[in-house]
Amino acid sequence: MKRFLLILSMITCLCLMAACGTDQTDETASGTADTAQYQTYAEQLLTQIVEMDDATIDSYLLGGQLPDGLASALTSWKSIREELGAFESITKTVVTMDDGTANIVIDVKFAKREGIYTMAVDQEGNVTSASFDKVYTTAEIFKKAALNTMMGMGTVFAVLIFISFIISLFKYIPDVQAKFAKKSQQAVQVEESQPAANVQPQTADDSDLMSDGELVAVITAAVCAAMAGEGNAVSKDGLVVRSIRRSRK
Repeated sequence: MKRFLLILSMITCLCLMAACGTDQTDETASGTADTAQYQTYAEQLLTQIVEMDDATIDSYLLGGQLPDGLASALTSWKSIREELGAFESITKTVVTMDDGTANIVIDVKFAKREGIYTMAVDQEGNVTSASFDKVYTTAEIFKKAALNTMMGMGTVFAVLIFISFIISLFKYIPDVQAKFAKKSQQAVQVEESQPAANVQPQTADDSDLMSDGELVAVITAAVCAAMAGEGNAVSKDGLVVRSIRRSRK
């Protein structure tokens, strides 16, 4: 670990020296370090990272003393190591300057597949970001595109089938409405028929009462006439009928 820390310190010093060099070129006059120095710095840092095992990476990450850029580089390498395989060689390095920040892209050949290492370094030589990514082959790109297309089309067809199923149920709506309307009509008819049934017995009772009244009047008149024939005239107001009994003869 001490050896690795010493190497990182030397690399950082190298970057700082490159950023603060006294070369009289146009780039130095504008405060921009030589891209070759950034290239060397990035390649050496890459070589050191890919040679570390998981235990060493975990020890540095748990220590919490690494800058965020270097910590992200170690985390990225640990997560993608199995997919890329062992480091073999660097095939290409491109350095671009943007407002004093050096953006380095390194094409790397690994045992299982090719990868890309990207890193950004500010004017003070600090690594602001770094990560490893795998390079997809043409076959993998087409396969992924085909899968995305199939998933998209499958989703569209599934939605269309569901919409068609919903539309097919519309033909049952009139039947359902007719059933509900029929039930409502039957309920109304039942409610209308119940008051009529209650009124009918009352009408019968009224007719019976009127018949009894007529019968009382007839009997009263007959009694008055009979008593008047016997010389015992009785006024209608003085005659009270207590009860009427039907003869069983």
